[in-house]
This record gives sequence, structure tokens and C-alpha cells, in this order.
Amino acid sequence: MGPDDEYCMQQALAEVAAGAEQKATANKWGVAESTLSTRKRGARSHAQGHQHQQTLSPLQEEELAKWILDEEAGGRTPYDFEIRQMAEYIN
Repeated sequence: MGPDDEYCMQQALAEVAAGAEQKATANKWGVAESTLSTRKRGARSHAQGHQHQQTLSPLQEEELAKWILDEEAGGRTPYDFEIRQMAEYIN
């Protein structure tokens, strides 16, 4: 699930928690009813389930992305090896 899909899932979960009908809510937000049901019972998202396998934490990823955007704003796109070096530095 991408960020937009996760947003839709969170909105659907909030509506179902507030008493909305699950099937209609799943259709409204464009999420699978089965996924909505399992997430409602406490299952984690794919990203959350595999977070322990990531090299960088979400906060570190944000920091790396900000650095890349700052470099690009300065008219300089970093090379892949520079991004890897910065990721190692951040980690």
C-alpha cells in the first residue's frame, strides 16, 4: 500500500470504528473489505510488519529525503553512491 492507500485505509477504519457499515465503507474508500476487516482486528500494515527489516527508521528516511530535496533545490542532484553514503552516515 502506498501513502495514499494507507490514508484511505485509516479513514475507512475511523468510519467503521464510528459505526459505519464495513462493506459500504470499504467500497467508499476503495479498500479491500477483507483487508479492512483484518486491520480492524489489529493486523499491521505490510510496511509496519516489515519495518524491522529496514536499514533506516522512518525518521531517518525522512531526514535522508529532506537532504536529497535540499540538494536538488540547490541545483545539485546527488548520485546514488552519495545517497548511500548519506544513509550510512545517518544510520
